[in-house]
Amino acid sequence: MSIECKRVLMVLGMHRSGTSALTRGLEVLGAELGQSLMPAAKDNNDKGFFEDIDFHALNSRLLAHLGSTWDKLAPLQTNSLLQPEFSALLDDAERILSSKLAQTQCLAIKDPQASLLLPFWQHVFSRLGVKVQYLICFRNPLSVAASLRKRDGIYPVQAQLLWAKYSLSAIQNTMTQDALVVDYDNLMENPQEELRRIARAFDLPSPDSAPEAFAAFSQEFLAQDLRHSKFNDEHLNTPSEVLQIIRDLNALLKSIAKNDKLSAAEHLIAECSRLSATIATLEPIARELDALNSLVTPEDLQRERDSLLSQTARLQDECKDAWAEHAKVLEQLDRIRSNLLFRALRTLKDYRSAPKLIVHSISLATRSLWQNLPGSTTQKQLAKDWLFRHTGSLFLRTRTYQNWLLASGQKGSSVEGAPLNWLNEPIQQVRRLRTDVPAQQPARLLAFYLPQYHAIPENDEWWGEGFTEWTNVKPAQPHYRGHYQPHIPGELGYYNLEDPETQRRQVELAKLYGIAGFCFYFYWFGGKRLLEKPIENYLQNRDLDLPFCLCWANENWSRRWDGLDDQILIGQKHSADDDLAFIAHVAEYLRDERYIRIDGKPLLLVYRPGELPDAKATAARWRAWCRENGVGEIYLAYTQSFDKAHPARYGFDAAVEFPPNGTVPDDVTDSVLPLKDNFLGKVYDWRTYLKRSAKLTTPKYTLFRGVCPSWDNTARRKERGTSFINSSPRGYQEWLFNTIKDTVRRFPQKDQRLVFINAWNEWAEGAHLEPDQRYGYGYLEASRMACLRAGLQSSSPVANPRPGIAVVIHAYYMDVFEEILEHIRQIRHIPLKLYISTPVGQGEAIRNRLVNSNLDYCLHELPNHGRDVLPFLKLLPQIVQDGFATLVKVHTKKSTHRQDGDSWRKDLYAKLLDQQALSEAMSSFANDPSLGILGPAGHVVPMSFYWGSNALAVEKLACRLGISPAELSRASFVAGTMFFAKTSALLPLMNLALADEDFETEGGQVDGTFAHAMERAIAISASAAGLKLRSCDGTPSNKRYAYAEAAL
Repeated sequence: MSIECKRVLMVLGMHRSGTSALTRGLEVLGAELGQSLMPAAKDNNDKGFFEDIDFHALNSRLLAHLGSTWDKLAPLQTNSLLQPEFSALLDDAERILSSKLAQTQCLAIKDPQASLLLPFWQHVFSRLGVKVQYLICFRNPLSVAASLRKRDGIYPVQAQLLWAKYSLSAIQNTMTQDALVVDYDNLMENPQEELRRIARAFDLPSPDSAPEAFAAFSQEFLAQDLRHSKFNDEHLNTPSEVLQIIRDLNALLKSIAKNDKLSAAEHLIAECSRLSATIATLEPIARELDALNSLVTPEDLQRERDSLLSQTARLQDECKDAWAEHAKVLEQLDRIRSNLLFRALRTLKDYRSAPKLIVHSISLATRSLWQNLPGSTTQKQLAKDWLFRHTGSLFLRTRTYQNWLLASGQKGSSVEGAPLNWLNEPIQQVRRLRTDVPAQQPARLLAFYLPQYHAIPENDEWWGEGFTEWTNVKPAQPHYRGHYQPHIPGELGYYNLEDPETQRRQVELAKLYGIAGFCFYFYWFGGKRLLEKPIENYLQNRDLDLPFCLCWANENWSRRWDGLDDQILIGQKHSADDDLAFIAHVAEYLRDERYIRIDGKPLLLVYRPGELPDAKATAARWRAWCRENGVGEIYLAYTQSFDKAHPARYGFDAAVEFPPNGTVPDDVTDSVLPLKDNFLGKVYDWRTYLKRSAKLTTPKYTLFRGVCPSWDNTARRKERGTSFINSSPRGYQEWLFNTIKDTVRRFPQKDQRLVFINAWNEWAEGAHLEPDQRYGYGYLEASRMACLRAGLQSSSPVANPRPGIAVVIHAYYMDVFEEILEHIRQIRHIPLKLYISTPVGQGEAIRNRLVNSNLDYCLHELPNHGRDVLPFLKLLPQIVQDGFATLVKVHTKKSTHRQDGDSWRKDLYAKLLDQQALSEAMSSFANDPSLGILGPAGHVVPMSFYWGSNALAVEKLACRLGISPAELSRASFVAGTMFFAKTSALLPLMNLALADEDFETEGGQVDGTFAHAMERAIAISASAAGLKLRSCDGTPSNKRYAYAEAAL
C-alpha cells in the first residue's frame, strides 16, 4: 500500500516537554491533527493534549509487548517489534495511519511514547510510502522533573533519566532524517519566530499568512500559566541535584536548536554515542529505580505505619480489662481440674460417641448377615420387601430403608420437598472436525495427562495381572437413575500407551482442538519411578511436537485411590537427598525445547507440597541445583488438590486450581434415585461451577485457573464413589470460556496465560477430553470453541481488512442470477468480489454471463445439496482467508410453494443489493463494534415464535456454539438467509464439525430440515462471537412476518 504525496509531521520529545503546545502550533502552519484527539484534563493539560487517541493506544500496546511502560527506565529492544510474530502490530499501525491520512495531505501526530519506538514507526512509514518530518521538542530537564513530580509522583533523578532516555532516542533515530529540534522555552517566549523557523525548514505556510490563527494560538493558547514549572540553565549547575550527563545532553540540545535542521555531523554522532555509553553504565541503577517505582511510596508506608500504631494502642486499652478477666477464669479452671468429681467425669468422655459406634457396628453386622443368608437374590429381595412393608418403623433412619422407599416409588426423589433439577440439554455425538485452520489460543490450555494405560509389574502384583486404568473403566455400572456409566472410548479405543501410534494420535487431536500442551503426572518414590514408559517415549520421540510439562504426584499410593495413608502400596521418601535426586532426574525433561516455560523458566508442578517436610527448603534446593547445572531459573507451581495456601508459603511461584478438589459444590446425594440399596456414594451438581465462573474475583497471589469436563470415580470406588450430575460439553465450554477471559484479563504477559484442564484422559474419574461414544468429540469441540469465542471477545478487530465487501451468491436459478447481476451492475465506488456457488453442470453458463462484466469473482460448482446454506459454509473459509471483514449473502430464491415468492425475493434484493444499502451497512459495522449481523428491514423475526419443526436441531447447534437453549427464547434470526454480516460473526459456525451428510437429501421440503436449523444458527453464531443482530432500520424483530406463518 502506498499513499503518495502525503506528509506526516511527527512531534517527539519527553512527556511534559511542550509537545502539546508545539503540535497545536503546527495547526497554524496548515497541518491537520485529525478527529480523534485526547480530551483536555484539568490540572494536567488544561488546554488539551492534541494527541491522537488511536496513536497513543497503539504505542502503549507496543511498549507492553516489550514488557515496558512509558515511565520505565530499562532499555528497550525496539527492533524486536519488526520480527514476524509482531506483523499484526505493523498491520494495525498501517491501518491506523492510513485511515488518518485518508482525509488530509499533511497530518501532525504527537505522542511522547513514539520517541522510544521510532524504528517501528519508520518501518511503517516506509511501507506506506509517506513523507515524514520530525520535530523534537525539548525543555529544561528540571522543569520536566518538577512537572512529573507534581503529576505522577516521580522522583527527580528518575524523571531526569527518563528525559534523557526519550530525548536521546529521538535524536539518534532522526539525525539522518528530515528533522528539527525546537526549544520549548523559545517557543513560549517568541512563538512567531519559532513557527517561522519551522515553516522555513519544512516548506510550510508562514504563520504570517494566517494572522487570526496565530493570534488565537499565541494569545489564548500560549498563556504563561501553562508553564507550571520553569527553570533556566543556571539551575542545572548544582551537581548534587543534576547528573552530569543531563547537563551535557541539555547543552547538546540547545546547540542543535539554534540550527535550521538536525544533521548527522560527525561531532553529533560522536557525542550521542558517548552519552549513550554513559547511560548504559547506569542501567543497573535504572532497573532498581523501576523496581522501586512499582512499590508504594515512603509517604504511603509512613501513613500506614502511623495508622497501625494508633489501632494497636486503642486495642491495648480495650483489652486491659479483658486480660484481667482472663486471668480470673484461668484460676477458676485450675480449681475445677483439681476436683475429684471432674477427674471421674473426664474418664467418661471417650464414650460420648458410643451410640454412633453401636449403630455403625449393627449396620455392618446386618449387612454381613444379609449377604451370607442362603437363597437367591430374588428370594432375599422378596423377604426384604415383606420385612420393610410390615416393620418399616424399625428401620426409619437407615439408608437402606430410605433407598427401598425411593426404589419402590413410595417416596419421591426430593430434598425437603424440592425436586432434583436435571439438566435439560440435548445429548449428541459430535463428529471430528476436518480443517487446516489452527485453533485460536488466547490462553494456553494445558491438560493433565494420566500415563496409567499400560501394564507394569507393580500393578500386576497389587491389582492382578494385566491391570491398567481400563480394568476399572470397562466394568463400570450406573448407580442411580440418570447416572452416566460406563464411559466407553471413541476413536482411540482402549489404547495401550506403549504403542507409539497412540501418542501420535493424541497429539494430533490435542493440536486440532486448541490444547496447547500436556501436563504429565510424574511418579517418583524415593528414586523409584512408576508408569515412566509413556513419558520417556514422549521425550525421545521428537515427532510428538506438542509442548509438555511435569506434575510430580508426590503422594502415597494406596488401595483407596486417594493418596491417604490407608493401606499404602508404595510410599514417598521425602528428604534433602531425595530432593536433589529428583531434580537431577527431571532436569533432562526441563531442558527439552518442547518443555513449557513461563518467562523463559521451565514450569514444574507439585501435586501436594504440604506433604514435603519443608517445602521452602525443597524449593530452594531445586532452584540452586538448576542454576548450578545449566537449567537456569525454574517456575514452581502447585495444584490445589488438598492445599490452598499462598504459594509463597512453600517457596513457590504460583498455584493451580484443581477442580473438583476443594471446591465444595452443591450436594444432591439425597435427591437421586439409587438403582441398588447399597449405594453409599456422594453426588454433586456440576452446574455449581458455571455459576461461580460467571463472577470470578482476582486472587491475592498468582493463580492459574482450572476446569474439568466432568467427574465420576465410581469406576474405581464403585458404590462408595463420588460423581457429578448435570455436566455437559456446553456447560464445560461456558466454564472454560469464562476462565479464559478471566485469565486474559489478569495476565497481560501472554506466556503467563495458562488454564489447566482436569483432564485429558482420566477415564476412571470420568474426566476426559478424549472422545467417547456418548458425546463423540463434544468436549474437544467445546475446548476449541471456548478458545475461539474468548479470542474474538478479547482481541481487537481484524487488522487492515481487505477493502470492500464479499458478495456471496448461491446461483440455482439462472434467470434469477441474472436479476442479481442487474443489481450489482448498479453499484459504484464499493470494491466487490463475488463468491458464487452453483450446482454441478451450471458453471459454464455462469461464466458466460460474467465474461464481459469486469467483476472480480470466484466460482465453485457443488452438488445440489444443503440448499444455499451448505455451499455458503464451503465458501466461507476462502472469504475469511481473502481478508474480507464484511459480506452480504444472497441466493436465487423463488419459494415456488408460495404465491408471493417473487415479491419476497425482490424485497430482499432491494434492501441488500443497493448502493445506499451497502454503504450504510459498512458504515454501521464500522461505527458499532458490537454489531455482527444486519438483517434487511422487515425480515428479522423472533427465534422462539418461528420455531416450526426446527427446535431440537437448533438447540443442538446452540449448545455446540456455547449458547444455552434457555437463551434462545430471547433471540432473533434473519428469515430467508439473506443478510449483511461481519465474517467474525460467522467464525464460531465455521468451526463446528459439520458434514454434507448432516443435510438431508433435497426433496422440496419447506421446513424442518438441517438447512432450516442452520438458518437460525447463523444468528446464534454471532451471539457466540459476542456480537449482536439487528435490522438495518433498527426496528425490533417482527411479531408477524409477511412471508411465513408462525409456529410455536
